[in-house]
Amino acid sequence: MKRNIFKESILENRFNENGFVTLDLLEKEDLDQLFLLLDDLKTKSDSSNVNVKSDYELSFFNKDIAYRKMVLERIYEFFKPYLDPILDDYEPLIVNLFNKKPSSGEVPIHQNWTFVDEDNYTSVSVWIPLCNVSRKNGTLEVVPKTHDRLTPYRSPSIPWVFAGLEKVLKKKYLQPLELKLGQIAILDDAILHWSSENNSREDRATIQLIMKPKEAMPIHYYCEDLKKGELSVYQVDSDFFASFNMHERPKNVEIVGKRNFTYKRLNEREFRRLIS
Repeated sequence: MKRNIFKESILENRFNENGFVTLDLLEKEDLDQLFLLLDDLKTKSDSSNVNVKSDYELSFFNKDIAYRKMVLERIYEFFKPYLDPILDDYEPLIVNLFNKKPSSGEVPIHQNWTFVDEDNYTSVSVWIPLCNVSRKNGTLEVVPKTHDRLTPYRSPSIPWVFAGLEKVLKKKYLQPLELKLGQIAILDDAILHWSSENNSREDRATIQLIMKPKEAMPIHYYCEDLKKGELSVYQVDSDFFASFNMHERPKNVEIVGKRNFTYKRLNEREFRRLIS
């Protein structure tokens, strides 16, 4: 049985049922302080210095390791007093600053990578919009109940089990999270999610904190060859993710185990049966 995620059973039950919860978090004076912090961080970054070119801005893609570490430390320092009463002894692995310019910014359908042994633990993403969000400006959209029914094995080297279903998922299954400034969503990293391009006239900025139980060993899966049916399990830490290039084999980290693994791509009938 997995250990608790939340300190309140009501949130725990809602999360376990759907794979996410939404709640009110920040008042106006809190937001004022947060925006001052973000303005300061903006002066310390070079948005063109990236190792991944994309249709949106993401601090995780920045080549400047010191900047990525600074983002993690300062954003978590700000949010710790708000999150500690909610999450049951969690700490951050990755902190992202995210921005979509108008008429851009679609994020492909995906699940977040596996960050912990999901037989025993759950990693979560705390998603904090910095404006009111809706489908118009490309809010986060989720498929409820996909957090514990698809696969616990996710990494850049493993194809998605839902590959080929992207159009039908957008048409029939994804549900937008419409949040006001000051509200947040906390999501299981295994939940299927997506966001469309920003079709408003203003930037759509957000913050993401990927967090794990403090006692859980952070891991990263690497698949050398799908046909071998085996994953290497690396023991990592937040410094690993600060410097990690997702297109390369992990470097300078220890392999702590192997996992038998069979990749199976789902068709829509199988997908629908899993989440029904």
